[in-house]
Amino acid sequence: MSFNKEKHLSANIEAIKLCFQLEKEKRSPTQDETKALKQYSGFGALKCILNPAETLSDIAHWPNSEVELFPLVTELHDTLRKNSKSEQQYKQYLGSLKNSILTAFYTPPELVQVLAETLNEKGVSPTKFLDPSAGMGEFVAAFKNQNETVQTTGIEKDLLTGKLLSHLYPNDKMRTMGFEEIESRYNNHFDVVSSNIPFGDVAVFDPEFQSSSLIAKKYSTQSIHNYFFIKAVDVLRDGGILAFISSQGLMNSTNNQPVRNWLMGECSLVSAIRLPNNLFSEYAGTEVGSDLIVLQKNPYKTSISSQEEDFIHSRKQKDGIMVSDYFQDTARIVQTKAYLDTDPYGKPARISIHDGGIEGIAADLKKMLQSDLDKNLNPTLFRNNKSVNESIHTSGKAVKQDSENIQHPPLSLYDLFDFNPQERTQHNPIRKRQSPKTNGKQLNLFSQPVNTNSKETKREIAQLPELRKFKGVIDTHYKVGSLVRDNGEIGFLKEVDGDDATFKLLKLNPLQKSKAQLYINVRDSYHK
Repeated sequence: MSFNKEKHLSANIEAIKLCFQLEKEKRSPTQDETKALKQYSGFGALKCILNPAETLSDIAHWPNSEVELFPLVTELHDTLRKNSKSEQQYKQYLGSLKNSILTAFYTPPELVQVLAETLNEKGVSPTKFLDPSAGMGEFVAAFKNQNETVQTTGIEKDLLTGKLLSHLYPNDKMRTMGFEEIESRYNNHFDVVSSNIPFGDVAVFDPEFQSSSLIAKKYSTQSIHNYFFIKAVDVLRDGGILAFISSQGLMNSTNNQPVRNWLMGECSLVSAIRLPNNLFSEYAGTEVGSDLIVLQKNPYKTSISSQEEDFIHSRKQKDGIMVSDYFQDTARIVQTKAYLDTDPYGKPARISIHDGGIEGIAADLKKMLQSDLDKNLNPTLFRNNKSVNESIHTSGKAVKQDSENIQHPPLSLYDLFDFNPQERTQHNPIRKRQSPKTNGKQLNLFSQPVNTNSKETKREIAQLPELRKFKGVIDTHYKVGSLVRDNGEIGFLKEVDGDDATFKLLKLNPLQKSKAQLYINVRDSYHK
């Protein structure tokens, strides 16, 4: 069945409208509304939204093949503008959608279900699960189907998709941000990290990686798919499982060998299966080569197997096609036929097709995955480190680490503003002697007695609560902990949920307040 752009675009717009309606009415979706939200399929195959659609005259700049979509694209613009608090927010929504076009190709749920189900059958039942590129939550749903008690975290960078995701999974931790923004406290935290990750030569801004002495980490920031693999290993606990669907570029390109070499040093290869090019045809309207790669974080690894050597290396064949040594064995490819052609970038490529549809692809994938897990998965390593990880987090006691693993606390904004330890907690110590109460008014030699019954005095000392709803515009770079201004006061965002945020006042001296204001101005200017 061919991809119907008009149908998918219309369903996307209706889902976005419903999302805004639910936010305004502050309620959860009904069963029918949940079905409508799930019809959202992203804009990966809908490049028509890149065309201008501000006025009717813009249609003259559209290609003839997409003119019929002009009314729907103008409806999308109208919907975003109508539900934005400002022109800036409207541009943020639209820009976020446009930026997602290169990577928003959603995975057939049947395939994700096979992955979660097969891992569960082999003893991989996570307590803490992360999808760092969550889309509409197919991976979250699949792993929750196997274990309802799993603690799931989803990260989605696109603003509107993040809103939709939060409505579909209100009881799970869904965060609208980039994977690069995840806090360091989540290192060595998750049992399973699984996703269909973005791909391409899209650079990632991660100061820690960019300043790293490790070549692989520094290099990975130049391509988003390389970055996701290395970052995922960081947040996995020992023995944990990484299961990504990624572009073929990770394994085919000789340029990515430093990344593959690092991965095989930190992890054991459990499975690598090349998926057919027509996998995403029905759901995302594109034919693109992809691989399912399953790794197990293994700090006890002492050698590299022959299969892992093949994983590391790739070569150019006589026909000019770059192929991973691992996939010289075509039995590792889910396909019913293959031929030589070009990839979406016009380069020579081996195209694999499966004529059995999604069901046939899923069935063949399951057989291959079961065999690989039986051979290469270390269930004991997964189980033992899972129990250790849980005991560390639940005991409430400090655990002595090797000196090599001790991390000194990094500099923070507190250091920039010269906060002492007491100010960092914003805690006022109890003093034995208390000064006279002044009701917030500075006394001097000429002060008159305070009339506590005066209505005017009460108005003078009235203050906004320290913890309150943030009234400003929530920019895309704002997240929990961001310093912000609210009604002329400096504080930070204690909670961020879509367009709503909670502001917590910071008690600063004049110098600290001045520094904070300068910082906010510079940061916001940088992100505009």
